[in-house]
Amino acid sequence: MAIYLKKNVYGKELLNEEVEFINKLDKNKEVVKVGILNLMPNLEETERDLLRVLDIKGLQVEIDFIYLNKDNKNENKKEYLDKYYYSFQNIKNKDYQGMIVTGAPLEHFRYEDINFKEELKCFMDYTKEHIKSTIFLCFASEIAIDYFYGVKRYSLGNKLSGIFKNYIVNETKLVKNFDDFFWVPISRYCGINEEEILLNNDLILVSKGSKSGVFIAESKDGKQIFITGHLEYSKDTIDKEYKRDLKECLNPNKPLNYYLGNKINYNWVMARTLLYQNWLNYYVS
Repeated sequence: MAIYLKKNVYGKELLNEEVEFINKLDKNKEVVKVGILNLMPNLEETERDLLRVLDIKGLQVEIDFIYLNKDNKNENKKEYLDKYYYSFQNIKNKDYQGMIVTGAPLEHFRYEDINFKEELKCFMDYTKEHIKSTIFLCFASEIAIDYFYGVKRYSLGNKLSGIFKNYIVNETKLVKNFDDFFWVPISRYCGINEEEILLNNDLILVSKGSKSGVFIAESKDGKQIFITGHLEYSKDTIDKEYKRDLKECLNPNKPLNYYLGNKINYNWVMARTLLYQNWLNYYVS
């Protein structure tokens, strides 16, 4: 139906009217409250991507963007965050039906060396008490599945980047109406240990790729969802990341299955729409 923002983040302006926004909630219709903890340095583009996927027909979705006080990006984004976001300290007693925790470019760091690790631990504990269902994306999925269930991540050596074919291992409501195979944008240096997921009676392995490993795992109660890829990505996000890595002399491999001649293989839109629609309809609302 529409998205309601108390604070109009800049990512809203990047959507070019792709998403319907409302200035006032209709209290006679269902309202779904979702928080987004944005750990990414490119705040505005991440806002845009997640606002787009949460625009689900038939629902009013009220969204708050949240930040951690100890996150490094506060140094040069403090004014923006203070204006458009809520600090974790300000919402730590507030209930949301859904929460999304984004990735972060920190896979080369040991968790112990991340300066906001203690606040992130507090936030993860907070989600257990105050959130009906939380999606952890990419880096956040690696950290959270270890924190909650002891499932370890492992280094891939080189960055895994591109579009990868995935299939359904166990059909939960999160992947209802998915095709048996679907394509997923991946951009990471680590993976999640599949065997440890299979051995844990509280977890379900939902989806994986033969070349990219675990894509989705979730707790049996649906309270925690771990997604190692980026269905929320825009068409050109991986292209921008690849060119950035080239500029920084990181010697990246060319993203697999992503470039089709001079065009981009933008083939994950249907899966993206279905996943977030299913999450909002079956896990959150």
